[in-house]
Amino acid sequence: MVLKVVAILVQWHTFYKIWRTRMKVLFWLRRNRTNKAGTAPVMCRITVKGSVPVQFSTNLMVEQWDAVRKKARGKNSQIVNVELSRIASELNEIGRDLERQKIAFSSQTVMDRYNALALPVQSWTWLQLMQDWHDRMLQQHNAGMCAFGTYETTRYRLKSLQAYLQSEKLDDLPIVDIKRGHYEALQLFFLGSGKSWNYTKGILDDLHAQLIWAVQNSLLEKDPWAGLTMEFRVNEESMFSLLADQVAILEAYKPESKSIEKRLDAILFLCWSGLSWGDYDALTSANLIEQGGKLWLDGKRGKTKTPFHVPIFKFVKLGELINKYGSLEALPRYSNTKMNEYIKEIFESLGFENASEYTCHDLRRTFSELCHTHFTYDAGTVALMLGHKNTNITYKHYLRITRETIENRL
Repeated sequence: MVLKVVAILVQWHTFYKIWRTRMKVLFWLRRNRTNKAGTAPVMCRITVKGSVPVQFSTNLMVEQWDAVRKKARGKNSQIVNVELSRIASELNEIGRDLERQKIAFSSQTVMDRYNALALPVQSWTWLQLMQDWHDRMLQQHNAGMCAFGTYETTRYRLKSLQAYLQSEKLDDLPIVDIKRGHYEALQLFFLGSGKSWNYTKGILDDLHAQLIWAVQNSLLEKDPWAGLTMEFRVNEESMFSLLADQVAILEAYKPESKSIEKRLDAILFLCWSGLSWGDYDALTSANLIEQGGKLWLDGKRGKTKTPFHVPIFKFVKLGELINKYGSLEALPRYSNTKMNEYIKEIFESLGFENASEYTCHDLRRTFSELCHTHFTYDAGTVALMLGHKNTNITYKHYLRITRETIENRL
Protein backbone atom coordinates (compact mmCIF):
# COMPACT_ATOMS: atom_id res chain seq x y z
CA MET A 1 0.00 0.00 0.00
CA VAL A 2 2.79 2.37 0.97
CA LEU A 3 4.66 1.55 -2.24
CA LYS A 4 1.55 2.39 -4.28
CA VAL A 5 1.19 5.76 -2.57
CA VAL A 6 4.88 6.52 -3.16
CA ALA A 7 4.55 5.54 -6.83
CA ILE A 8 1.54 7.84 -7.26
CA LEU A 9 3.37 10.72 -5.56
CA VAL A 10 6.44 10.20 -7.78
CA GLN A 11 4.17 10.10 -10.84
CA TRP A 12 2.45 13.35 -9.87
CA HIS A 13 5.76 15.01 -9.02
CA THR A 14 7.13 14.07 -12.44
CA PHE A 15 3.94 15.33 -14.09
CA TYR A 16 4.18 18.58 -12.12
CA LYS A 17 7.82 19.14 -13.20
CA ILE A 18 6.90 18.50 -16.84
CA TRP A 19 3.90 20.79 -16.50
CA ARG A 20 5.93 23.61 -14.94
CA THR A 21 8.41 23.57 -17.80
CA ARG A 22 5.81 23.00 -20.55
CA MET A 23 3.52 26.01 -20.01
CA LYS A 24 4.07 29.47 -18.56
CA VAL A 25 1.69 32.38 -17.97
CA LEU A 26 3.29 35.82 -17.81
CA PHE A 27 1.76 39.25 -17.23
CA TRP A 28 3.39 42.44 -18.50
CA LEU A 29 2.54 46.11 -18.95
CA ARG A 30 2.15 47.51 -22.47
CA ARG A 31 3.60 50.95 -21.78
CA ASN A 32 3.43 52.09 -25.42
CA ARG A 33 -0.36 52.05 -25.10
CA THR A 34 -0.47 54.43 -22.12
CA ASN A 35 -3.62 56.57 -22.33
CA LYS A 36 -4.18 60.23 -21.41
CA ALA A 37 -5.09 59.22 -17.85
CA GLY A 38 -1.60 57.72 -17.42
CA THR A 39 -2.75 54.09 -17.29
CA ALA A 40 -1.59 51.27 -19.56
CA PRO A 41 -3.13 47.84 -20.32
CA VAL A 42 -1.89 44.69 -18.60
CA MET A 43 -1.16 41.98 -21.17
CA CYS A 44 -1.06 38.23 -20.66
CA ARG A 45 1.38 36.00 -22.55
CA ILE A 46 0.88 32.23 -22.77
CA THR A 47 3.94 30.17 -23.68
CA VAL A 48 3.64 26.45 -24.32
CA LYS A 49 6.88 24.63 -25.08
CA GLY A 50 7.18 23.83 -28.77
CA SER A 51 4.62 26.42 -29.95
CA VAL A 52 4.51 30.14 -30.74
CA PRO A 53 3.60 32.28 -27.67
CA VAL A 54 0.28 34.17 -27.83
CA GLN A 55 -0.83 37.21 -25.91
CA PHE A 56 -4.02 39.10 -25.18
CA SER A 57 -5.20 42.10 -23.19
CA THR A 58 -6.66 41.41 -19.75
CA ASN A 59 -8.74 44.62 -20.08
CA LEU A 60 -7.15 45.83 -16.84
CA MET A 61 -5.53 49.28 -16.79
CA VAL A 62 -2.91 50.29 -14.20
CA GLU A 63 -0.61 53.24 -13.52
CA GLN A 64 2.19 51.46 -11.65
CA TRP A 65 3.67 48.04 -12.36
CA ASP A 66 6.21 45.87 -10.53
CA ALA A 67 8.25 44.40 -13.40
CA VAL A 68 9.99 41.90 -11.08
CA ARG A 69 6.95 40.48 -9.30
CA LYS A 70 4.71 40.95 -12.39
CA LYS A 71 2.05 42.64 -10.29
CA ALA A 72 0.29 45.99 -10.11
CA ARG A 73 1.33 48.57 -7.52
CA GLY A 74 -0.40 51.62 -6.08
CA LYS A 75 -4.10 52.52 -6.16
CA ASN A 76 -6.52 49.62 -6.74
CA SER A 77 -3.56 47.22 -7.07
CA GLN A 78 -5.15 44.63 -4.79
CA ILE A 79 -8.28 44.38 -6.98
CA VAL A 80 -6.17 44.14 -10.14
CA ASN A 81 -3.83 41.50 -8.70
CA VAL A 82 -6.75 39.35 -7.55
CA GLU A 83 -8.11 39.44 -11.10
CA LEU A 84 -4.67 38.56 -12.54
CA SER A 85 -4.45 35.60 -10.15
CA ARG A 86 -7.87 34.45 -11.32
CA ILE A 87 -6.84 34.63 -14.98
CA ALA A 88 -3.59 32.74 -14.34
CA SER A 89 -5.45 30.10 -12.34
CA GLU A 90 -8.00 29.54 -15.12
CA LEU A 91 -5.30 29.31 -17.79
CA ASN A 92 -3.25 26.85 -15.75
CA GLU A 93 -6.35 24.72 -15.09
CA ILE A 94 -7.02 24.60 -18.84
CA GLY A 95 -3.45 23.42 -19.41
CA ARG A 96 -3.68 20.77 -16.70
CA ASP A 97 -6.99 19.53 -18.12
CA LEU A 98 -5.49 19.19 -21.60
CA GLU A 99 -2.53 17.29 -20.13
CA ARG A 100 -4.81 14.92 -18.24
CA GLN A 101 -6.70 14.19 -21.47
CA LYS A 102 -3.35 13.58 -23.21
CA ILE A 103 -4.34 16.13 -25.88
CA ALA A 104 -1.50 17.77 -27.83
CA PHE A 105 -1.95 21.50 -27.41
CA SER A 106 -0.31 24.82 -28.20
CA SER A 107 -0.38 28.32 -26.73
CA GLN A 108 -3.24 29.19 -29.10
CA THR A 109 -5.25 26.15 -27.95
CA VAL A 110 -5.06 27.33 -24.35
CA MET A 111 -6.14 30.88 -25.28
CA ASP A 112 -8.98 29.54 -27.44
CA ARG A 113 -10.23 27.43 -24.55
CA TYR A 114 -9.98 30.43 -22.22
CA ASN A 115 -12.03 32.60 -24.60
CA ALA A 116 -14.49 29.75 -25.15
CA LEU A 117 -13.47 29.66 -28.81
CA ALA A 118 -13.40 25.89 -28.94
CA LEU A 119 -17.15 26.26 -29.54
CA PRO A 120 -18.37 27.37 -32.98
CA VAL A 121 -18.25 31.14 -33.50
CA GLN A 122 -21.99 30.98 -34.20
CA SER A 123 -22.54 30.44 -30.47
CA TRP A 124 -21.78 34.18 -29.95
CA THR A 125 -24.84 36.29 -30.60
CA TRP A 126 -24.84 40.06 -31.02
CA LEU A 127 -26.46 40.48 -27.61
CA GLN A 128 -23.84 38.22 -25.99
CA LEU A 129 -21.07 40.31 -27.53
CA MET A 130 -22.54 43.53 -26.13
CA GLN A 131 -23.29 41.87 -22.77
CA ASP A 132 -19.63 40.84 -22.59
CA TRP A 133 -18.61 44.48 -23.21
CA HIS A 134 -21.03 45.61 -20.52
CA ASP A 135 -19.57 43.10 -18.04
CA ARG A 136 -16.00 44.18 -18.82
CA MET A 137 -16.88 47.85 -18.29
CA LEU A 138 -18.67 47.03 -15.03
CA GLN A 139 -15.57 45.20 -13.87
CA GLN A 140 -13.40 48.21 -14.74
CA HIS A 141 -15.80 50.56 -12.94
CA ASN A 142 -15.78 48.39 -9.81
CA ALA A 143 -11.98 48.42 -9.92
CA GLY A 144 -11.99 52.23 -10.14
CA MET A 145 -10.62 52.24 -13.70
CA CYS A 146 -13.51 54.02 -15.41
CA ALA A 147 -16.09 56.61 -14.38
CA PHE A 148 -19.65 55.59 -13.54
CA GLY A 149 -20.89 57.70 -16.46
CA THR A 150 -18.76 55.67 -18.88
CA TYR A 151 -20.22 52.42 -17.52
CA GLU A 152 -23.75 53.91 -17.70
CA THR A 153 -23.19 54.63 -21.40
CA THR A 154 -22.36 50.93 -21.89
CA ARG A 155 -25.60 49.94 -20.15
CA TYR A 156 -27.68 52.26 -22.33
CA ARG A 157 -25.99 50.99 -25.50
CA LEU A 158 -26.90 47.42 -24.52
CA LYS A 159 -30.53 48.41 -23.90
CA SER A 160 -30.66 50.28 -27.23
CA LEU A 161 -29.46 47.23 -29.15
CA GLN A 162 -31.92 45.01 -27.27
CA ALA A 163 -34.77 47.33 -28.32
CA TYR A 164 -33.76 47.13 -31.99
CA LEU A 165 -33.25 43.34 -32.01
CA GLN A 166 -36.59 42.75 -30.26
CA SER A 167 -38.41 44.97 -32.74
CA GLU A 168 -36.93 42.98 -35.63
CA LYS A 169 -37.23 39.58 -33.83
CA LEU A 170 -33.45 39.11 -34.11
CA ASP A 171 -32.67 38.37 -30.44
CA ASP A 172 -30.52 35.33 -31.33
CA LEU A 173 -28.71 36.88 -34.31
CA PRO A 174 -25.17 35.39 -34.47
CA ILE A 175 -22.40 37.95 -34.95
CA VAL A 176 -21.25 36.13 -38.10
CA ASP A 177 -24.61 37.04 -39.65
CA ILE A 178 -24.27 40.79 -39.05
CA LYS A 179 -24.41 42.55 -42.43
CA ARG A 180 -23.69 46.05 -43.69
CA GLY A 181 -27.43 46.51 -44.08
CA HIS A 182 -27.85 46.32 -40.32
CA TYR A 183 -25.88 49.57 -40.00
CA GLU A 184 -28.41 51.50 -42.09
CA ALA A 185 -31.32 49.68 -40.42
CA LEU A 186 -30.06 50.78 -36.98
CA GLN A 187 -29.73 54.37 -38.21
CA LEU A 188 -33.34 54.39 -39.38
CA PHE A 189 -34.54 52.71 -36.16
CA PHE A 190 -32.90 55.18 -33.78
CA LEU A 191 -33.54 58.31 -35.84
CA GLY A 192 -37.12 57.17 -36.37
CA SER A 193 -37.62 56.69 -32.62
CA GLY A 194 -36.71 60.33 -31.98
CA LYS A 195 -33.01 59.98 -31.16
CA SER A 196 -30.78 62.79 -32.38
CA TRP A 197 -28.28 62.34 -35.19
CA ASN A 198 -25.26 62.57 -32.87
CA TYR A 199 -26.81 60.24 -30.28
CA THR A 200 -27.39 57.69 -33.05
CA LYS A 201 -23.81 58.14 -34.25
CA GLY A 202 -22.57 57.46 -30.71
CA ILE A 203 -24.52 54.19 -30.49
CA LEU A 204 -23.32 52.98 -33.90
CA ASP A 205 -19.69 53.93 -33.15
CA ASP A 206 -19.77 51.86 -29.96
CA LEU A 207 -21.46 48.90 -31.65
CA HIS A 208 -18.84 49.07 -34.40
CA ALA A 209 -16.02 49.21 -31.85
CA GLN A 210 -17.22 45.92 -30.35
CA LEU A 211 -17.30 44.27 -33.77
CA ILE A 212 -13.68 45.35 -34.23
CA TRP A 213 -12.92 43.89 -30.77
CA ALA A 214 -14.54 40.62 -31.91
CA VAL A 215 -12.23 40.54 -34.95
CA GLN A 216 -9.17 41.24 -32.77
CA ASN A 217 -10.16 38.37 -30.47
CA SER A 218 -10.82 35.91 -33.32
CA LEU A 219 -14.59 35.86 -32.83
CA LEU A 220 -15.06 37.24 -36.35
CA GLU A 221 -12.96 36.79 -39.46
CA LYS A 222 -13.52 40.35 -40.71
CA ASP A 223 -15.27 43.58 -39.75
CA PRO A 224 -18.72 43.60 -41.43
CA TRP A 225 -19.00 47.38 -41.03
CA ALA A 226 -15.55 48.32 -42.33
CA GLY A 227 -15.60 51.81 -43.89
CA LEU A 228 -19.08 52.69 -42.62
CA THR A 229 -19.45 55.85 -40.53
CA MET A 230 -21.80 58.71 -39.68
CA GLU A 231 -20.40 62.22 -39.79
CA PHE A 232 -20.65 64.21 -36.55
CA ARG A 233 -23.08 67.11 -36.92
CA VAL A 234 -22.64 70.32 -35.00
CA ASN A 235 -26.24 71.52 -34.94
CA GLU A 236 -26.63 74.75 -32.99
CA GLU A 237 -30.37 74.13 -32.68
CA SER A 238 -29.60 71.07 -30.50
CA MET A 239 -27.13 73.02 -28.30
CA PHE A 240 -29.45 74.13 -25.53
CA SER A 241 -28.44 76.51 -22.74
CA LEU A 242 -30.23 78.92 -20.44
CA LEU A 243 -29.95 82.67 -20.85
CA ALA A 244 -28.91 84.89 -17.94
CA ASP A 245 -32.51 86.05 -17.35
CA GLN A 246 -33.72 82.42 -17.26
CA VAL A 247 -31.13 81.59 -14.61
CA ALA A 248 -32.39 84.63 -12.67
CA ILE A 249 -35.95 83.23 -12.91
CA LEU A 250 -34.68 79.92 -11.48
CA GLU A 251 -33.00 81.73 -8.60
CA ALA A 252 -36.19 83.68 -7.81
CA TYR A 253 -38.44 80.60 -8.05
CA LYS A 254 -40.07 79.56 -4.75
CA PRO A 255 -40.73 75.78 -4.81
CA GLU A 256 -43.85 74.46 -3.13
CA SER A 257 -42.08 71.60 -1.35
CA LYS A 258 -38.71 70.74 0.20
CA SER A 259 -38.09 67.96 -2.31
CA ILE A 260 -38.52 70.32 -5.28
CA GLU A 261 -36.33 72.91 -3.51
CA LYS A 262 -33.50 70.39 -3.30
CA ARG A 263 -33.85 69.53 -6.99
CA LEU A 264 -33.76 73.23 -7.85
CA ASP A 265 -30.62 73.72 -5.73
CA ALA A 266 -28.87 70.87 -7.57
CA ILE A 267 -29.82 72.49 -10.91
CA LEU A 268 -28.52 75.91 -9.80
CA PHE A 269 -25.27 74.39 -8.52
CA LEU A 270 -24.66 72.81 -11.94
CA CYS A 271 -25.52 76.11 -13.70
CA TRP A 272 -22.98 78.03 -11.61
CA SER A 273 -20.22 75.42 -11.38
CA GLY A 274 -20.17 74.01 -14.92
CA LEU A 275 -19.57 70.52 -13.55
CA SER A 276 -20.74 67.43 -15.37
CA TRP A 277 -23.22 65.28 -13.48
CA GLY A 278 -20.54 62.67 -12.73
CA ASP A 279 -18.08 65.23 -11.33
CA TYR A 280 -20.84 66.88 -9.26
CA ASP A 281 -21.84 63.50 -7.84
CA ALA A 282 -18.21 62.80 -6.84
CA LEU A 283 -17.64 66.10 -4.98
CA THR A 284 -16.14 65.92 -1.48
CA SER A 285 -14.70 68.45 0.97
CA ALA A 286 -11.29 67.78 -0.61
CA ASN A 287 -12.50 69.70 -3.68
CA LEU A 288 -13.01 72.87 -1.62
CA ILE A 289 -9.72 74.82 -1.70
CA GLU A 290 -8.94 78.12 0.02
CA GLN A 291 -6.14 80.17 -1.50
CA GLY A 292 -5.32 83.72 -0.49
CA GLY A 293 -8.57 83.94 1.43
CA LYS A 294 -10.58 82.98 -1.68
CA LEU A 295 -12.55 79.75 -2.15
CA TRP A 296 -12.08 77.53 -5.20
CA LEU A 297 -13.74 74.37 -6.42
CA ASP A 298 -10.77 72.31 -7.62
CA GLY A 299 -10.46 68.73 -8.80
CA LYS A 300 -9.94 66.40 -11.74
CA ARG A 301 -12.62 65.33 -14.16
CA GLY A 302 -13.64 61.71 -13.70
CA LYS A 303 -13.82 61.19 -17.46
CA THR A 304 -10.49 62.67 -18.61
CA LYS A 305 -8.56 63.33 -15.35
CA THR A 306 -8.05 66.92 -16.58
CA PRO A 307 -8.01 69.49 -13.72
CA PHE A 308 -10.87 71.96 -13.35
CA HIS A 309 -10.76 75.22 -11.35
CA VAL A 310 -14.00 77.05 -10.51
CA PRO A 311 -13.69 80.36 -8.55
CA ILE A 312 -16.47 80.17 -5.95
CA PHE A 313 -15.67 83.75 -4.89
CA LYS A 314 -16.74 84.93 -8.38
CA PHE A 315 -20.06 83.06 -8.37
CA VAL A 316 -21.97 84.08 -5.26
CA LYS A 317 -24.73 81.47 -5.67
CA LEU A 318 -22.20 78.63 -5.32
CA GLY A 319 -21.05 79.91 -1.94
CA GLU A 320 -24.66 80.36 -0.81
CA LEU A 321 -25.57 76.79 -1.72
CA ILE A 322 -22.49 75.32 0.00
CA ASN A 323 -23.28 77.32 3.15
CA LYS A 324 -26.93 76.26 2.99
CA TYR A 325 -26.08 72.55 3.07
CA GLY A 326 -22.96 72.86 5.23
CA SER A 327 -20.61 70.81 3.01
CA LEU A 328 -20.16 69.53 -0.53
CA GLU A 329 -21.04 66.00 0.60
CA ALA A 330 -24.46 67.22 1.84
CA LEU A 331 -25.51 68.68 -1.52
CA PRO A 332 -28.60 66.97 -3.04
CA ARG A 333 -27.62 63.88 -5.07
CA TYR A 334 -29.73 62.09 -7.68
CA SER A 335 -29.08 59.61 -10.47
CA ASN A 336 -28.33 61.10 -13.88
CA THR A 337 -31.65 59.84 -15.24
CA LYS A 338 -33.66 61.29 -12.35
CA MET A 339 -31.78 64.59 -12.57
CA ASN A 340 -32.68 64.92 -16.25
CA GLU A 341 -36.33 64.26 -15.39
CA TYR A 342 -36.32 66.93 -12.65
CA ILE A 343 -34.76 69.48 -15.02
CA LYS A 344 -37.54 68.93 -17.55
CA GLU A 345 -40.27 69.11 -14.87
CA ILE A 346 -39.02 72.38 -13.36
CA PHE A 347 -38.29 74.03 -16.72
CA GLU A 348 -41.76 73.07 -18.02
CA SER A 349 -43.40 74.48 -14.88
CA LEU A 350 -41.59 77.78 -15.53
CA GLY A 351 -42.61 77.82 -19.20
CA PHE A 352 -39.07 77.63 -20.62
CA GLU A 353 -38.91 77.01 -24.37
CA ASN A 354 -37.73 73.51 -25.39
CA ALA A 355 -37.96 72.46 -21.72
CA SER A 356 -38.24 68.76 -22.61
CA GLU A 357 -34.91 68.88 -24.48
CA TYR A 358 -32.70 69.95 -21.56
CA THR A 359 -30.31 67.61 -19.73
CA CYS A 360 -27.57 67.95 -17.11
CA HIS A 361 -25.07 68.56 -19.89
CA ASP A 362 -27.00 71.64 -21.03
CA LEU A 363 -26.50 73.14 -17.56
CA ARG A 364 -22.76 72.73 -18.08
CA ARG A 365 -23.17 74.55 -21.40
CA THR A 366 -25.23 77.22 -19.60
CA PHE A 367 -22.28 77.89 -17.29
CA SER A 368 -19.83 78.19 -20.20
CA GLU A 369 -22.06 80.63 -22.09
CA LEU A 370 -22.78 82.72 -18.98
CA CYS A 371 -19.04 83.05 -18.44
CA HIS A 372 -18.27 83.79 -22.08
CA THR A 373 -21.24 86.02 -22.94
CA HIS A 374 -22.39 87.60 -19.68
CA PHE A 375 -19.07 87.87 -17.81
CA THR A 376 -16.99 88.18 -21.04
CA TYR A 377 -14.37 85.61 -19.96
CA ASP A 378 -12.22 84.43 -22.86
CA ALA A 379 -12.49 80.85 -24.17
CA GLY A 380 -9.17 79.84 -22.56
CA THR A 381 -10.45 80.81 -19.10
CA VAL A 382 -13.74 78.99 -19.69
CA ALA A 383 -11.82 75.88 -20.83
CA LEU A 384 -9.77 75.88 -17.60
CA MET A 385 -12.92 76.11 -15.47
CA LEU A 386 -14.65 73.34 -17.43
CA GLY A 387 -11.60 71.06 -17.31
CA HIS A 388 -10.89 71.06 -21.06
CA LYS A 389 -7.33 70.44 -22.27
CA ASN A 390 -7.69 73.10 -24.96
CA THR A 391 -10.30 75.46 -26.41
CA ASN A 392 -11.19 73.27 -29.41
CA ILE A 393 -13.85 71.32 -27.49
CA THR A 394 -14.97 74.50 -25.72
CA TYR A 395 -15.59 76.36 -28.97
CA LYS A 396 -17.10 73.39 -30.81
CA HIS A 397 -19.61 72.18 -28.21
CA TYR A 398 -20.00 74.80 -25.49
CA LEU A 399 -19.85 78.31 -26.91
CA ARG A 400 -22.00 80.19 -29.39
CA ILE A 401 -21.10 83.68 -30.55
CA THR A 402 -24.35 85.62 -30.27
CA ARG A 403 -25.33 89.26 -30.72
CA GLU A 404 -25.22 89.61 -26.93
CA THR A 405 -21.64 88.26 -26.88
CA ILE A 406 -20.55 90.91 -29.39
CA GLU A 407 -22.39 93.72 -27.60
CA ASN A 408 -20.87 92.84 -24.21
CA ARG A 409 -17.38 92.64 -25.64
CA LEU A 410 -17.73 95.96 -27.47
